[in-house]
Amino acid sequence: MKKSQFKKFLHIFDKIESNLLTRDTVYETFISYINEKDLMLTKKEFNHLLSFLIDSGNLNILEKGFDLSQPLYIFAKSSHDSKLEALSIFETLIQRNETRSYFKANLNQPLSLRFIEEEFRPIVLDTLLMKKIDNIRFFEPKWLHEYNWIIEDTEKGLNCSDCLKTHYTHDLYSHQKLQYRNEKVPIVNYRHLKDMLDIFPQKGVPIDRDCSKDLQVFFKDCLFNEFHHACCICQAALPHMLIASHIKPFRDCGYLIEAMDSNNGLLLCRNHDYLFDQGYISFDDHGKMIICDELQDKKEIYQLKDNFILDKIHMNESRKMFLDYHRHHIYKLIR
Repeated sequence: MKKSQFKKFLHIFDKIESNLLTRDTVYETFISYINEKDLMLTKKEFNHLLSFLIDSGNLNILEKGFDLSQPLYIFAKSSHDSKLEALSIFETLIQRNETRSYFKANLNQPLSLRFIEEEFRPIVLDTLLMKKIDNIRFFEPKWLHEYNWIIEDTEKGLNCSDCLKTHYTHDLYSHQKLQYRNEKVPIVNYRHLKDMLDIFPQKGVPIDRDCSKDLQVFFKDCLFNEFHHACCICQAALPHMLIASHIKPFRDCGYLIEAMDSNNGLLLCRNHDYLFDQGYISFDDHGKMIICDELQDKKEIYQLKDNFILDKIHMNESRKMFLDYHRHHIYKLIR
């Protein structure tokens, strides 16, 4: 499949992935969205592509519904022959541990395509990810720092690297003349904050929150993906009942990346979102729930348990930083 076809496929799949579809019903829905001949796939071809995306770590199958990985989502949105396109396909490829280990060991070495799935090869070769030097393929040398950064963040368990999120934000907003506020508000201590500010130096968040709609959609999609479309406290799974809840509120963010970073979020039902947003509950560095005194005799009513702990897979270093902010600036406000 050509890169342009693949991106069109991803755009359609992104539209239908939250329609509570199953493996048996998704093909018919996909076909109903197609209006271009070059995207017509037989059911066998479609299922083969689905299996490939699943095996490469870029598509999760839920009981009802599907989730594209965040790097693949950004790849679909990226411009042809752009740096963002190259970085997003790189992060898409390293979802598999085997490929990531090979790339990490060979960032400065001649490359073999055998570690890239066959279906990805024509797509990868149509990006700027690699460069031919004396007819030998190498990773684009001027972007090696970003490649290392992406590998580092992926190894830390981030669903989308800070590197890729920053480049995506730059791609969307660097040329827009927006009014910003909170330019002097402290930013959480990202490990690569200097690099992030080099890529997207604008501090603060837009005065008009609607101007960041694209990033808010991305933020929500990331959280739905990470928490498998269910409240992380009570497991309520009705989509209209779920809120992509900021840990450090949008109004307090000092950098647009903070506002769209899914590590600055939890997927919560409306009830638990309210309790968290208003500071009645929080979580410690181990993901253990903290409940304020005011709710101690009402825990059963609100489905709160003293021994509740978020799955450790969600407790990466970035989310711990944001939860630290929540405990000191949101939770303590009502004590």
